[in-house]
Amino acid sequence: ALHGTSRFEEGDLGWLDGAVQWASHGGVRADFASDGMVIPIPDEVTIGVAGNWGTGYWEPDSPPERVAKVMAEEQADVTIHLGGEYYAGTNKEEAEHLTSIWPRGRSMSFALSSSHAMYSGGIPFFERTLQSKPFLWQRGCSFFALVNSRWLIFGLDSAWGAPYFDFYLHGSLERLQPDFLTSTIRKFPGRRIVILSHHEPISLDGRSTTVLWRQVVEAVGRVPAYWYFAHAHNAVV
Repeated sequence: ALHGTSRFEEGDLGWLDGAVQWASHGGVRADFASDGMVIPIPDEVTIGVAGNWGTGYWEPDSPPERVAKVMAEEQADVTIHLGGEYYAGTNKEEAEHLTSIWPRGRSMSFALSSSHAMYSGGIPFFERTLQSKPFLWQRGCSFFALVNSRWLIFGLDSAWGAPYFDFYLHGSLERLQPDFLTSTIRKFPGRRIVILSHHEPISLDGRSTTVLWRQVVEAVGRVPAYWYFAHAHNAVV
């Protein structure tokens, strides 16, 4: 929501490429990998999370570069990108704006899909990004869970199942993920639940919930303890 014509502001002509990719793919999407990984993590663990980060370093000391430096200094055990490779998640953008420069966690890294990745049908994201070295822990699947004795942290793909004619702007779960949530919680009861997604579960004023919220809460059986999301380009807690 930045007014102007500079890089990544609303009047940036680069956004037109997103529209071109969206139209040219016509709703054709990458094959959806269904084998979500459940990965044990230590009880004491640090996790670094960034969203809408995939812009590339377009100028000296650019914001994403500064974020990456902080994440590298923190040396988190796990780092997770909540999605957003601009402008349209093409092969070149996925490589240059995410996989080649992502600040990896000391143990593992993960990436979620996004509305912009789906403008290219999610094909570069599934076929390139999830097959790249930083994100091999996902084994080609766009959703996963991390578990220890106290927490279950779910990374969900809210983009693949989003409606095409809404430009993938309104998050929705592909039908296999609610079952993944429910079955994983049954296997590991008694944990507090954290949800990670690209799309937002609530409106920015907190007064209304989304389809994604209702899908998750129904599958989980309760409201999660925490939910981290990207998509909305506002710094809001």
